[in-house]
Amino acid sequence: MKRPSREPKGGAREERSRARAGTARDGEAAALFARWAWAIVALLVLVFFYPIVFGKVFLTPDSVAPAGFARVALDAWQHRHVYALWNPYHFLGMPSFGSLTFVPYVYPLDVVFGFLNKTLHFPDLTWLLAHYLLLALSMFALLRALGASPEGATLGAVVLALTPNLVAVGVFGHGSQIMTAAYLPLLLLLLDRFARRGSLLALSAFALAAALQLLRGHVQIVPTHEYSKLSVRGGGEGGGAGLTYATSWSFDPREILTFVIPSMFGFGGSTYWGSMPFTDYPNYMGIVALALAIYGALSWRGSVRWYLLALAGFALLMSFGKHFQPLYSLLYYHLPFFNKFRVPVMVLVLVQFATAALAAFGLTRALERPATAKEKDRDPGAPWIRAAWISAASGIAVVALLHAASGALVSGATRARPHFTADLARQALDMASLDAIKSGLLLGLGLLFIGFARRGKIRRTAAAIAVLAVVAVDLWTVDRKIMDPQLGSPEDYAGYFMETPEVTVLKSDSTLFRVYPLQWNDSRLAAYGIASVLGYHPAKPKLYQALADTAGIMSSMEMLRFLNVKYVLLDGKLPPSTPGVVLRHEGDINVYEIEGVLPRAYVVHRLKPVRDDAVALATIRTNGFNPAREALWTGNEPLPPMAEPAERDSVRVLRYDFNEAEFMVVTQAPGLFVLADQYDPDWQAAVDGKPATIHRVNYLMRGVLVEPGAHGIQFRYEPRALRTGIRISGASLLVTVLIAGAGLFQRRRRPSGPERTEPAGASA
Repeated sequence: MKRPSREPKGGAREERSRARAGTARDGEAAALFARWAWAIVALLVLVFFYPIVFGKVFLTPDSVAPAGFARVALDAWQHRHVYALWNPYHFLGMPSFGSLTFVPYVYPLDVVFGFLNKTLHFPDLTWLLAHYLLLALSMFALLRALGASPEGATLGAVVLALTPNLVAVGVFGHGSQIMTAAYLPLLLLLLDRFARRGSLLALSAFALAAALQLLRGHVQIVPTHEYSKLSVRGGGEGGGAGLTYATSWSFDPREILTFVIPSMFGFGGSTYWGSMPFTDYPNYMGIVALALAIYGALSWRGSVRWYLLALAGFALLMSFGKHFQPLYSLLYYHLPFFNKFRVPVMVLVLVQFATAALAAFGLTRALERPATAKEKDRDPGAPWIRAAWISAASGIAVVALLHAASGALVSGATRARPHFTADLARQALDMASLDAIKSGLLLGLGLLFIGFARRGKIRRTAAAIAVLAVVAVDLWTVDRKIMDPQLGSPEDYAGYFMETPEVTVLKSDSTLFRVYPLQWNDSRLAAYGIASVLGYHPAKPKLYQALADTAGIMSSMEMLRFLNVKYVLLDGKLPPSTPGVVLRHEGDINVYEIEGVLPRAYVVHRLKPVRDDAVALATIRTNGFNPAREALWTGNEPLPPMAEPAERDSVRVLRYDFNEAEFMVVTQAPGLFVLADQYDPDWQAAVDGKPATIHRVNYLMRGVLVEPGAHGIQFRYEPRALRTGIRISGASLLVTVLIAGAGLFQRRRRPSGPERTEPAGASA
């Protein structure tokens, strides 16, 4: 019998030769990709945000709403070196630093961005673009450190930086959220490096990054915490926003469908019909990224996947808020400071972080070469190719189901939203149908590329690039819907603050007064030094909000007179029979002057004792209360002696600025000087240079007792918590510098030792 030859046949030899050559070329391509992966990440971010690169800005309400006060406060700093710690232009006044309304130059990088904008003429939103780049590049570095391939790390970085939620917070004026999120991967990277190497240098770098994150997002914990006690976030038993208020924006479990079909509950704005009060975008993460994240969770070796799954699971449950009351109530009532926060849906950023990381691991595993002969013998691409066809077919099937259930969906949408018409509901349904087809096709395409790569039909690096392109297109189609409608030029932004005829009329009045603008509720008027009794802030002063809720700001003309509201602005006209008002300007916005308004500062000679705040609020609502003649005196303090003067009192404003005010008072009898500004315990008073007590009168105003004669009364805002916070920050910085110095000394004394933990994914 003839012995079989051990040498492979010519065809087999050629096939192996081609395979080796293909492997070599694939290796070269992979090495080239690995060398330039960080540049690919940066380039994709720059391409996505190309409008910012070319100078565009976002003109969303939350982007421009705080800008009016910021403009006037920044002008005071640049021209008078006055740092505005108090905002006198909104409500009846509020802390500007503790409420995070105005905190320039606290974040060290603000100086860098200011130099780039003003000196080198970089685009206005360079600061925002820089933080998206930081987020993407630090995520790439973290994923590489955790064991992801260059291709997988690139995918994970792009998915996180361009996920619609994080794009939207930048677009809609919540830049501090993206700036805070940008440090999360960097912090984890430095913490991982410290855990592996025990490097004090890594620990000091972690402390520095954490400090930058806190300075950007929270500025100073101590003054912010102090303000929270005086805001609606500090109201209620035990402090904090009420549970109902805190959970208004809870993520409905049914809206998990938007992870797959972004428009399942409408895309946002007028088309949204989910359970939140409103939203402008879906919490979509990309269908291909989600599929790869699931695969990564199932296939990745190592403990990191369990941490990511636990993080995503806990964050998802917490985002449910009122829809998963046991967990949220437990945290709300028992976790310190948790009740200061609202909008549970915001915690989904952690789900999106975990999904991006798991997607990176999923792509890494999907494009690995078969490790065993058994794996090589079977077709490793077949399951992926079958899944691709199933995905494409599923998109069509979902559309069929949506249209089959269209009647029920339209009915449910119109019931969920009183303003939602049947036409609007059908529009939302059409959007969901198109998204279902898109999701099915894109998922099928992404899986097909992976299947072909596993089968050896295309190079794995080429497949990774193709999958990355599919993911980019997927996110691009959603992100453009968020970004494009909000884009404008810097000239459009400047035009928002152009002086209008009604502003000119108001500026001609040199007295201290407030306005009631019925047409807008932002800080535009503050840019001209005009105070509004309204304003926008997520944590309004608690006393003001209680007065607004109980007595109503616009409940009567008497209430407006009491609050020093001299003008009402509206685009229509008041009835001719409205008593006590005079039309001062007629135009697109009409200006009405209210007659008989109480001045900002005055003296009364009669006190009305009230038992507590509830009685004070009830008294303010009654017609029997005359604030021009008397003031409400709350508490158990004995009433000081008062007397009616024979002559009229005189109050002259000598100075009224952000952090201080000064008045000259002449009275013939003992009285109470009333300043119709928000009471705050950090305001200090002096009468003729001697410290004086500020009493809380009329529920929320400031009062100082005065004796007969002429007196100078000075007010100065000195937030003690800010001084405490600065001392703590200084001490922390010193400790960080000492640790960094010790780390450098340690590094010079000995080379870094071996990492103390096994690489991610190394063990089952």
